[in-house]
Amino acid sequence: DASSSISYIVNTMFTENVEFFILTKDDLLAGVVTKKDLIKNLVIDKVGTQGQVLDIMTKMPNVLYVKSDDNIAIATGKLIQNDVGFLPVVEELPEGLKVVGVFCESIVTRLYLEMFYS
Repeated sequence: DASSSISYIVNTMFTENVEFFILTKDDLLAGVVTKKDLIKNLVIDKVGTQGQVLDIMTKMPNVLYVKSDDNIAIATGKLIQNDVGFLPVVEELPEGLKVVGVFCESIVTRLYLEMFYS
């Protein structure tokens, strides 16, 4: 949730080895935050952990995503072109983008290995 505290996000990322969070507000895509975002904001910008993740996350409309009906080639192309490790998968609704999943590098690797070894 976009109203989560920075300290909660930091604690969860490092204790549970989570690389990123996809954040929602009212069940719609609000933003994303990665370990890189945390390091930049906590170490370089010295934001501190007292605020909300809303203060440091990448917010809509600057979040890259794929639609649930995009094919694997489109999704993989977006990962590569933008040098990112994940993309929220969304369905377009009149009120915004509903998060229905995540497409990430490990999925691409798994699909490649399945094709290669089958």
